[in-house]
Amino acid sequence: MKLLRNLKKGKYPRIYEVIPVVNVDIRNRDLSIVYEHHFILGIRIGIATRKLTKEEHQELNNKFL
Repeated sequence: MKLLRNLKKGKYPRIYEVIPVVNVDIRNRDLSIVYEHHFILGIRIGIATRKLTKEEHQELNNKFL
């Protein structure tokens, strides 16, 4: 939960995209950390981060500069 709070406050670099995940395989190699995951009515819900590719990162930089 502390990680999630810090993430909301923007303490982590924006190289990471935060993805809500539903029924995703936790071992998916594209997604790194799942911060929260609950098992509700047979559905896995959580928040994961995915490191952006260099192209996506460059695109974001161009958009905000």
